[in-house]
Amino acid sequence: MNKVVNKTPHSESIEKSILSCLFQYEDLPEEGTINSDLFFSPAHKIIYHEIQSIPRPVDIVILTQKLTDNKKLASVGGPAMIVEVFTYQPTSSFFKTHLDKLHQYAARRAAIKAANLLLEASYDMSDEELYIELTRAPMETVAEIAEAASPSRSRNEIISATLETFAERVQNKEAIMGWPMGIHELDTVFKGLHPKRIFIIGGFPTSGKTVLALQILWNVALSGTPTLMITLEMPSEGIADRNLIIASKVKTEAVTDPHLHAKNEGNSAPTKMQLTRIRDGAMLLKKTPIYYEDPTGARIASLCILIRKHVKKNGVKVVAADYLQLMRGPKGMTKEQEMASISHTFQGLAKELGICIILLSQLNKDGNHKHCEAINEDADAAINIAQIMDKESEDYRKHIGISIKKDRHGPNTGSFVNVVLNKEYLKFEAAPFNH
Repeated sequence: MNKVVNKTPHSESIEKSILSCLFQYEDLPEEGTINSDLFFSPAHKIIYHEIQSIPRPVDIVILTQKLTDNKKLASVGGPAMIVEVFTYQPTSSFFKTHLDKLHQYAARRAAIKAANLLLEASYDMSDEELYIELTRAPMETVAEIAEAASPSRSRNEIISATLETFAERVQNKEAIMGWPMGIHELDTVFKGLHPKRIFIIGGFPTSGKTVLALQILWNVALSGTPTLMITLEMPSEGIADRNLIIASKVKTEAVTDPHLHAKNEGNSAPTKMQLTRIRDGAMLLKKTPIYYEDPTGARIASLCILIRKHVKKNGVKVVAADYLQLMRGPKGMTKEQEMASISHTFQGLAKELGICIILLSQLNKDGNHKHCEAINEDADAAINIAQIMDKESEDYRKHIGISIKKDRHGPNTGSFVNVVLNKEYLKFEAAPFNH
């Protein structure tokens, strides 16, 4: 058992390095994220507070005089300490690295404080009805600390990244800006999938939502970008079976019922050519970075842990979750509130991890998302698989295209894409032209 070292997380040298840079340089990266709470040493807190009102580079004579006037010079260690801090870091090269560490130390101290509050709440059972509420707050604080430890990007960094993206658009107007979905009509509209975004696929039961999501994940993975399919409706083997059909580019029946397929093709057994294509598809499937999960629990917290694991272990960039209405959120909510909470959680997770999350959603008879209209607000892009739903029509459930319900980053909201499901080959493709 490892021994716990009860030492408050901090680094005197890193604190001196940050202060030394603040003495000497202006417009340091991420300087705006600094505050006095980042410093553990009381002397360093005082020095940081005092230099905020002094123009930079800081004149140590002026600083010393100011500390003397405020009767704080002895508290920081005298003139010798001021000189030591000033000369501690001769270059600003390590400023950002040291600032990251300073944030991490401060976050750990805050987490320890929150954990102590949790410990106190756990021992105090004077009001058992408030126990959950008393413990929830510090637990949420501990969870939020990790995010606070990562300083925000500076304004200059964000603007530079924006200009680089714009330059790429100027150089090639037709370029796919994100991860290509492999369906030309959708890539033309959305310019691929993009990190930190939510992409919604809506459809009626058996409309092909899973097929479309899997087809997109497969095409993204073929380009070398790892993807993950989370299925709550069927086992992973069932998803892999469908993926084998897509990879082999054979008729669905050739994989699901090879002997019936052979009979329908006028053969007594599967042909060598057919078996070769499926074998080659299986080999391609094995080496392509697409992963499958069929978790037994559908709680949003468990799903987030699962996604984090694949992002960290396998470098996954695009995740599809099938489907939203099968998931479970916090207890004590209505179904609509539960779905809204799940949607908000996925939105935050996509931004935090820099991934694209594709959420599949069931539509009700009116063509709206079942129990979950909130996902329209959170989504960056939303599409519905359009079908003829008139039960009196001979074309009942026929696919007629894909409706673009939302395109936050483009002008395509309300448009229609001529892409339909080819059930025979289990893929979405441009609909054949009808004269």
